Amino acid sequence: MELLLQGHLATCVALNDPCIEQEVSTSLPLSAGALSLLRLPSAWSAIKRFRKARHWLAHFDPSWVSLQFVPYAFHAKGLPLFLLKHLHGIIQGRQVHLMVHESWIGAETGSSVKHRLLSVLQKAIIIRIIKGIHPAVIHTHLPFYSTHIAQLGWRVLPLPLFSNIPVVKRSNNMANAIFRVGIFSQADTSRPFLDFLIRLEESLALCNQVLQILLIGGNASKMRTLGDFIEEVDSLRNKVHYTGFLEPAQISEALQSCSLGLTPVPRHALGKSGSVAAFLSHGIPVAAPNVHNGYSANDIGFFSPNLCSFILLEPDLEHFRIITASLPEESEIKISTVAQAFLRDLYTQTI
Repeated sequence: MELLLQGHLATCVALNDPCIEQEVSTSLPLSAGALSLLRLPSAWSAIKRFRKARHWLAHFDPSWVSLQFVPYAFHAKGLPLFLLKHLHGIIQGRQVHLMVHESWIGAETGSSVKHRLLSVLQKAIIIRIIKGIHPAVIHTHLPFYSTHIAQLGWRVLPLPLFSNIPVVKRSNNMANAIFRVGIFSQADTSRPFLDFLIRLEESLALCNQVLQILLIGGNASKMRTLGDFIEEVDSLRNKVHYTGFLEPAQISEALQSCSLGLTPVPRHALGKSGSVAAFLSHGIPVAAPNVHNGYSANDIGFFSPNLCSFILLEPDLEHFRIITASLPEESEIKISTVAQAFLRDLYTQTI
């Protein structure tokens, strides 16, 4: 949609949509025109889906085809063996952009034989797809995906994930004595997640501040399970509040009411989290206590040192105050800024 708002033409095709049973062809009205959208049900055969997509793109006749690549979006086990064959009919000599949302799964020490085999197969498929479609531009959100692909010999450019929650400006009416931690959409009951809250509450008590935990949106049952898990700790009892389902403007208001966001996403993968992007784009720093096996505690999943600096690794209130004081007025992951970076990288390949 943002590309249309910036004066370009675009269409979207969902090649393997599991949420529908029949083809959906529609247009989304915008102030700058309309975005045409084609959704093809995963229940259809691949031949039928890609034939329909080929006819749709032949009518639109784009200069660029942007493939948003997630292995598991095309195959339940992340092994889209025949994807390349079908992509050739869509590309038809057009310039190709590849967005690597996921690469192959890791094969850390101690992984099962099945896990390691899956990693090898996924890697081989991705190599075959890249060689076959010859992308002029490859983007990814995460440094470690970039490292994966770059090690194979291709140049990978960074493109941050933008937030899909528009900022609706509001005044902050929270009492100074209240320190509100927001958890948006994701429920996690890991020990590091809970330990962070326990230690943060202890630090706040020494400063005569009261911890409040706000569970924003998400699946009601899972969020209730998370709330019960947190309140099993005596010092955290009666500190959890729930918003339930919210519209985007209400989510924006809830995010801005928080002092700090807290995410269960492993540090190395922060750059692909929409909830993390939502907090940061609203000027709220994020705590990330979870570290995935095989990764360093200092591996923070952003290319931008600026974004990395807004991540709180420990419940250190002094560091939190330093972060808060340095948050910019304008977010570098605003959708218009990300779209401009995307277009700039494509443009450099056409001159």
